[in-house]
Amino acid sequence: MVPAARKCFWEETDESGDYRALLLQVRDVPYICADLCRGGSGCGDRAFWALVRAGWDAVPTLVEALDDATRTGVGIPNGTGEDYARADIALEALVAIVDIPYAELLAIEPSKECGSCSWIHFVRSPGARTLVKAKVSSWIDAVGDSRKRKPISARAIVDCVEGCEPAPISSYYTVAREAARKDYRGLFYDARYAPCVRTLDALADAAPQGMFLPSRAKAVDVATVTSGLNSDGVEFIDVNRAPTAERFTTDQLRRQLRMRSGRGYAALLHLGFTYERSRLEPLRFEERAHVTQLRLDNYTVDWRMEGERCRIESLTYDRVEAE
Repeated sequence: MVPAARKCFWEETDESGDYRALLLQVRDVPYICADLCRGGSGCGDRAFWALVRAGWDAVPTLVEALDDATRTGVGIPNGTGEDYARADIALEALVAIVDIPYAELLAIEPSKECGSCSWIHFVRSPGARTLVKAKVSSWIDAVGDSRKRKPISARAIVDCVEGCEPAPISSYYTVAREAARKDYRGLFYDARYAPCVRTLDALADAAPQGMFLPSRAKAVDVATVTSGLNSDGVEFIDVNRAPTAERFTTDQLRRQLRMRSGRGYAALLHLGFTYERSRLEPLRFEERAHVTQLRLDNYTVDWRMEGERCRIESLTYDRVEAE
């Protein structure tokens, strides 16, 4: 006689479609679970998994709750004694449904103290939850139909010891980040720097794919790139070259871009290549004494803001290459 299949607690979920009511009912969020089939503390409860198993249908309700700071009495398992706000539970359910790069969207640095400490510190700041809701909502709207289903292991959702299979869900939504990047790239920087990013986009469009081989580069949109260069010329600094610094006029750079040759062209193309490979990392522009500065991997780009224009004044590559 074949034994009856084990029935897991999360199979008895509410399918009424009242996602707001389910959110209010959540009393346990997945963390470390002794038996994911039997359930218990740290396994998530029926209401949590009902939200997640509803998939995209529950997303609008969860996004709407992202600014709800109401304390729930559900403890965050980080040893700090903090409770989840309703917005935090909504985000936990959201990221189990769709792979949202919320830390990158909000430029939240990882904490060395504990896994959730950086998030707790961030959302304590004034207006933070409103920003979370705006950014995540915009991202959800922007990715739209670019989302795809991807298989997922239970262990990616919860640290389970036993009963990990079958899991409450077998897949979640993810986004082809490189393909969809331009649809939501604007969420990763302050809008006033859009003219700067326009220049980087044009350079990235021309950059070769895979390895950096200039011979495989596409033609550069010369007009767009030169409009983003300082009218008095650009200084290029590379610690590996002699001379270390060299300055080119805008006309010289225009010719190099058209001919696809020259030190200035190679440096700008490599900047675009580096920018493209940065994927979804936030762009952190910093206002200095006389310039706006962007650090991008091994590059420091100094921009001069002129009204609605943003022009590269200098480009520094400071990684010492092995001989």
